Amino acid sequence: MRRSLFLCGALFLLSCQDPSGSDTGSTHSQAIRHDQTWARSDSPHIVRGLVYVVQGATLTIEAGATVQFAPQSALILRDGSRLAVMGNASRPITMGNLDPADGPGAWIGVILRSNTTSEMHYVDLSGCGYDVVLDSMPQGCVNLGNPYVPGEAPVLLVDHVTVHDASGGGVMLTDSAAFAPGSAVLSAHDMHGFVATLRAANAASFPLGGTFSANDSNEVRLRGDVLATSQTWALGIPWTPTGNVLIQGSSNPVLTIPAGSTLHLGGALLVGRDAPGGLSIGADGGAPTTLSSRSSTPWPGILFYENAGSATIANTTLEACGGQGGGCVLLQGSYAGGPAPTATLHNVTIHNAVGTGIGLGNRGRLGPGSGNLTITGTTGPPFIVYLSSPGGIPPGQYSGNTQDVIYLIQVEVRQDETFLKHDVPYFIYNFIEVGDQTNHPTLTLEPGVTLISTGAVAITVGATEPGALHAVGTSAEPITFTGDQPHSGSWTGIVIGAHAEASTIFDHTIVDNAGAPFPIPGAFHFYVDLGPIIHNSIIRNSSGCGILIINGLPWSTDFTAPALGNSFSNNTLGDVCGP
Repeated sequence: MRRSLFLCGALFLLSCQDPSGSDTGSTHSQAIRHDQTWARSDSPHIVRGLVYVVQGATLTIEAGATVQFAPQSALILRDGSRLAVMGNASRPITMGNLDPADGPGAWIGVILRSNTTSEMHYVDLSGCGYDVVLDSMPQGCVNLGNPYVPGEAPVLLVDHVTVHDASGGGVMLTDSAAFAPGSAVLSAHDMHGFVATLRAANAASFPLGGTFSANDSNEVRLRGDVLATSQTWALGIPWTPTGNVLIQGSSNPVLTIPAGSTLHLGGALLVGRDAPGGLSIGADGGAPTTLSSRSSTPWPGILFYENAGSATIANTTLEACGGQGGGCVLLQGSYAGGPAPTATLHNVTIHNAVGTGIGLGNRGRLGPGSGNLTITGTTGPPFIVYLSSPGGIPPGQYSGNTQDVIYLIQVEVRQDETFLKHDVPYFIYNFIEVGDQTNHPTLTLEPGVTLISTGAVAITVGATEPGALHAVGTSAEPITFTGDQPHSGSWTGIVIGAHAEASTIFDHTIVDNAGAPFPIPGAFHFYVDLGPIIHNSIIRNSSGCGILIINGLPWSTDFTAPALGNSFSNNTLGDVCGP
């Protein structure tokens, strides 16, 4: 439980400072209103209570000095004041407990509340992080800014600073607080807490070159944020986004997560929602990259919106994602039309996703060069495709999920597409429609493809706009159209519409268990005579006709002719109905 501490009052025996008072010697308990230097020769400097530096004063701590803090004490800079802790490699500065036996979390910390630039060079901090609610400060050793005062934007230059044997966060940056350019070597070890927290947009300024070990939570926490400029999250830092990070802006920013990174996330990566943005994770030929959850709860995943531009994920494992139920990687175009995102995924493994591994919606699709994907352990199917096409799904390993199917919802094929054979079948929940007035698309099914349909689902070719379907299997690998239930009438069938093109063909196919009313049941519904387009195929178990010729069209083909090699069996209303 966090303790409450008023800035004025006697609680915990800490009181406001006498504005007219001034300590002498090495004990400091009064407000500092003028420039002051704490000399090495006067060490140890002892801080008792809340010591404020105010009215534009600069507090300088000389190289080699020692500063000791009584329990529940703090150094607080406000009102344009600044701090200069000027240690060096040969004479570092130590800031710790007055009594070493007090252990971690005895004193509060150093709190910077001024819109100025302070600096800390070669400093060793320990014992800080007293758990107290002090003017909205989070628990930690060095605190910059106030989460409830947006105008506060202190800046700190960090130069070889180590925080250890303390509680809470090592360095805490809230709101617009930032590390100064040139900051380097922030280390944290043996913390009863974590390393640091800052805005995700300021991650590029984090002091590099330090080490992190033996902390309760080895994290540099990135708060939810908007990245409006390109940046790279440096390798070797234990980045932990705790909220959603939105990558977008007028300059088309790109977030780069370099090869070899390991990130533990609590929020989603959102790309190009309201403005252009891009994302690059890992690299082919580079060290493996891993993104996983920071807790036992799955992290939300990666969502590419309609304005997403450059998007690549390579040689990467995405673990336990989809925490909001939609899926691990989602590519979602606009419902109103317009642009749609593409992302290239190569050598990517998605494991233990919630919902689906990859979702493709409103024309969102995987980009050219995608390949060698593995999706296992999801609570749903490896793919869900909604108002898009599975044509860009590359060869991969997609079995071992709760639903081992590629789930299709309202698929409209408006350009040439090929559905590849995968280690799982396609499952059609609503419909597949092939046709477009401009593109005259052809849907090609590879040998061995299986399409499973449910309920009143129909596969429609050329119903209102021109299109064609090429379903050419082999005797060893026929193309199978069937229902999700092992009985006749479990799905509608294949509709050859009035605008279907003559290149449509079915060869070495199996059409099974069709015949849900449309309104008349049949496995094939012909609204145009395209000639002998069915060869070497098996049409069976229709609850109506095997082949249904609509509206008494004049007909030129006998699909039962031996020369076509077709086989009909167990079709309730006959093999062919019509002229």
